[in-house]
Amino acid sequence: MKERELSRSLKKSFHIIRKYLSQQELPREVKNAFKDIFNILEIEPDNDISNRREVYQSIAEFLQKNLPQPRSEPLRITEYLRITHIICEEFDERLLKEADEAISKIDKSEENFQK
Repeated sequence: MKERELSRSLKKSFHIIRKYLSQQELPREVKNAFKDIFNILEIEPDNDISNRREVYQSIAEFLQKNLPQPRSEPLRITEYLRITHIICEEFDERLLKEADEAISKIDKSEENFQK
């Protein structure tokens, strides 16, 4: 396994463990220890996340241009971005949160526009 694949695999596994542990009643010291470990493991160069963001954006734009659109209401680029994250099995909470925030902003602006 290449270093990048190994890193993603480890992060994905730790993400699953983190989800499970957050649901459990553990002593504060144990939770803090796990939190420190997870914070260290999730550090990655900013350029890596920027590169992934650009790649996902390009894929979403490609899908938007080349897939048939519903006639009633075409899908927005943010929805294609969410689809891209699913297809690429993206699990990085920062990227997923960014996409969710973008969708929320668009939804709010559309609601305000319709009023």
